[in-house]
Amino acid sequence: MRQMLVVPIAALLFAGCSCEPPPGPTGAQGELKVEENQIEFGEACPKPSDPELSVEAVTRQVHLRNEGAAELYLNKFEVDRPDVFSFDPAKVPETLPRGGEATVDLTFTPKQSGMVVADLTIVGDEKEVVVKLLGTGKSLPAHPRLSMSCPGGAFEGDGCATEAPNLFFKATPIAQSNEMTVTLKNEGCPTLVVKQIAVSSDVEEGAEPDTFALAEDQPTELSVSGGATKTIKVRFSPALSGVFTGALSFTTNDPERKTLSLELKGAGTEPVLAVETTIGCGFPDPSARPYCCDFKPKGTACTGKFTVRNTGEDPLTITAVYIQNSNPMFQLDESSSLVGVELPGLSELEDAITVTYVPSAYAESDFLIVESTGGNAQAELRGGSPGFLETFPLGILDFGTDLEVTEDYWMAVQVMNKLKYNQQLPLTVGGLKISQAAGVPAFELSTSAQGGCTPTLTAGDAIPAGESRDLCVHFKSTANGGTFSGMLTIESDDPSYPESNDWYRLSLAAEAKCNPQPVAELSVPLSESCPCHGTTVPSECVGNACHAVTSPYEVVTTSGGSLVLSGVKSHDLVPGEDGRCTVKDFAGVKSYAWALLSKPAGSSATLTQEAAASELATLSYDKAGPYIIELKVTDQTDLESAASTFTVSVRSSN
Repeated sequence: MRQMLVVPIAALLFAGCSCEPPPGPTGAQGELKVEENQIEFGEACPKPSDPELSVEAVTRQVHLRNEGAAELYLNKFEVDRPDVFSFDPAKVPETLPRGGEATVDLTFTPKQSGMVVADLTIVGDEKEVVVKLLGTGKSLPAHPRLSMSCPGGAFEGDGCATEAPNLFFKATPIAQSNEMTVTLKNEGCPTLVVKQIAVSSDVEEGAEPDTFALAEDQPTELSVSGGATKTIKVRFSPALSGVFTGALSFTTNDPERKTLSLELKGAGTEPVLAVETTIGCGFPDPSARPYCCDFKPKGTACTGKFTVRNTGEDPLTITAVYIQNSNPMFQLDESSSLVGVELPGLSELEDAITVTYVPSAYAESDFLIVESTGGNAQAELRGGSPGFLETFPLGILDFGTDLEVTEDYWMAVQVMNKLKYNQQLPLTVGGLKISQAAGVPAFELSTSAQGGCTPTLTAGDAIPAGESRDLCVHFKSTANGGTFSGMLTIESDDPSYPESNDWYRLSLAAEAKCNPQPVAELSVPLSESCPCHGTTVPSECVGNACHAVTSPYEVVTTSGGSLVLSGVKSHDLVPGEDGRCTVKDFAGVKSYAWALLSKPAGSSATLTQEAAASELATLSYDKAGPYIIELKVTDQTDLESAASTFTVSVRSSN
């Protein structure tokens, strides 16, 4: 029979493994099949000498298969350029079973620029396969190097070529927005790290704080691999007419450009096309005009009238009129279609657009949009919008791991009516409940201040827009510890969660340490052998013998006698796969402490135990009646169990 080749771990060098093959088999053979005969890694950055710099390694895979009729022994897996192409020897199998497959990762880390060629030699039994490895080290600087490409604008001297470049936006009408994209390129090889990306507005020069801002979803940190590009998007939204300035700033690990502050400049202009109202629900500037329809009971309609004005001297033509997000609370009257209408300079169409507002449980406000050859205009439709439920933390309340089973833990949950819509209504919270596995009540909602957490929210409360209230979730492990999960459900009138099976939910998670605990169990050994089919009392197999396990155990006798009791079923409860103390370790018991707690009146009964380490005790009884025996056990750490009792009932047959 062929013996398995044993290779000491120390012999598996990073460069590969080369071993003498075992004696050849007689009969069937394994057959090595390698899917690749050449692996191309493409371009990668040479490893920098500075340990604080990083590069992205290139990894490819080689696929091995045994197509023979017997087990295949891999006698060699070796690269002749281990300084450039590397693998983990521990991931290379010694054998492949018949029909077996394996995949080994190869990593290309060049030391310098230029093409690198190497051979990967694989020997399986008597067959040798050579795979060519090809890679190219990028010819880029050995440190991150930032370059930028920025859009131009309407001002002189703009661009990104200087140390303090200026970024200019095109003229933007009031209440509208423009975005500009700054492209960052890493002309070096190590990863360019860009951090602390921020935008500020010069409020001292008349700008609003959010005149310039990062575009929505723009991250504040970027990682740009060698030769690659990433972008930063900046938004300009003027609230007034005039020229405004701000700055885009960030830091990099480019040693020559560690900190940058780029001037932002944009002009807000008065729109040629204007949409205004003095009646109804939409107001570009609500403080300057009366209004009647912001808050209405659901189903109570009101009508808004909008005037379209051309403030320029040249004529314009209206090209579109629509509700931007098609919010069903706002309906555009068919007679309001002005598409194709020409509006002379310095003229207006009074109350030309009619919008009907019917309050209902829909999210968000909306905008009336009018487009024309003279630019676009909008009016905000600000019907009373529903509350917006959000919590902190989001998604999951994780109490952590390695929690003590004897400790109490509390976590605060901030329930918010997040300010998201104009004229937002209060959020009414309905039911609050926790669901969890039956019989494992580890989580509950606290009703009083405990553990540094003070609940301020109860079912039925209304949370004003922009405000929040707190819930306190209490966790205490069951005695056995382990992994616990549950669900916190919050019912509210947020229309995003309209049905009982779609209420807002947060997952609950906690993991408590399992503290091994000895458990004493008593039984009475019987004369019958397993499988205990002939016993007349409830019993079970313990080793090869049947044991009575139900108390009281009845003895019928004409006179005194003796009965052996056993603690062999005593055990330590230790962690199972779920982390809970559910596994019985019968070898964990160190000693047994027996005691006769009570006996019939006038009895001289005794309970004897040969030694502390003995799991057996003998009851000598002399009268009819109940005898109550107690057992406590200690484990190898000298932890004592709770007392368990067993009743022996002696009945006279006379």
